Amino acid sequence: LDYIWSSPGFPAPSLFSYVETCPKLNDNQFNDHCVLITAFDFSSCFATLAKARLKQKSEQRTIFLYKNLKDDIWDRFSNEVNLRLELYLATNHPSISSLSALSLDKLWHALKRSILGGAIDSLPFQHVSNTYHHKYPPELTMLIAINKFLNRLLFKLTTSRPSHPAQISQMLNSLPTQLTLLKSLLTDYTIPIYSTTPLSAFVKFLRSQKAL
Repeated sequence: LDYIWSSPGFPAPSLFSYVETCPKLNDNQFNDHCVLITAFDFSSCFATLAKARLKQKSEQRTIFLYKNLKDDIWDRFSNEVNLRLELYLATNHPSISSLSALSLDKLWHALKRSILGGAIDSLPFQHVSNTYHHKYPPELTMLIAINKFLNRLLFKLTTSRPSHPAQISQMLNSLPTQLTLLKSLLTDYTIPIYSTTPLSAFVKFLRSQKAL
């Protein structure tokens, strides 16, 4: 697996991706000794109803409290996932001796069930209201804000709905500031030279900045 593909219609925009080396996984035949991590912003997917309505309905969801976990808890979680994978294989596919023989769909189903079940049994969790919003680190909060700014600007430039020219002009004037903030967050990032004309090239430029 060299990349994570995200559908353009996926409601949670991708923020960034990076490769994490995992020496402890070197003996596992099902990976390439690295983990590809992608962060998505799901804040726009929660609490789509009014907060008062959500409070009235008392809707809740479960969050895992993984921020301050120690290595022994992660090891227990890893062992629990491995045991669940072995149990899944023995219970549902006794004639198969290796997970690699499963189809991609069945393998994903097994991984999803094992990871979620292992997390519930091993990691601390909390039931929270649907109005609860996870507190991100300041740098990630700023990155989310920049991503949303680029999304709004792209929408106004590409939608068939009428937009006020003054709003677009104001956002274009704010774009250099947003790119400067992006540079302060990404050490290897260099603000490219761009032009707002022609529109097709400018839209392509904005999308390239979102895909960093």
